[in-house]
Amino acid sequence: MKTYVYILKCTGRGAERLYIGYTTDLERRLAQHESGESGYTSKYEVSLLAHFVVTGRAATVDGKWLERFLKRNRRYGYAIWAFKEGRLPLERYERVIAFFQRRMAKEGITCDLRL
Repeated sequence: MKTYVYILKCTGRGAERLYIGYTTDLERRLAQHESGESGYTSKYEVSLLAHFVVTGRAATVDGKWLERFLKRNRRYGYAIWAFKEGRLPLERYERVIAFFQRRMAKEGITCDLRL
C-alpha cells in the first residue's frame, strides 16, 4: 500500500503559505484542494510543490508520522519551496535533504521525494 504526504504552495490574500497534508489518493485530494472543497485551502490558489510516496508494511502509520514531522519541522518544506523557485543553491538543498533522509532512515520510514 502507498500513502502520500504532500506540500502545497498556497497563494492569495496577500500572502504565500505552505500546506502539508496526508492522503492515500493523491489525485483525488489535490482535486479537492483545487476545487475549494478543503476548508483551509479554499481561500487560496494552490499548487503542488512536492510529494512523498511512503511505502512499506506500515505505510499508513509512517505517512501520518511524516506529515506530523513536516508540520513540526517546516524548514524542510521551505527548503523545497526555495529550491524550486531558485532561491536556494543546489548544494544547500542537498544538505537539507540528506539530513532529512538520515532522519527517515533512523525512524525506519521508506519514502521517496518527488518534486
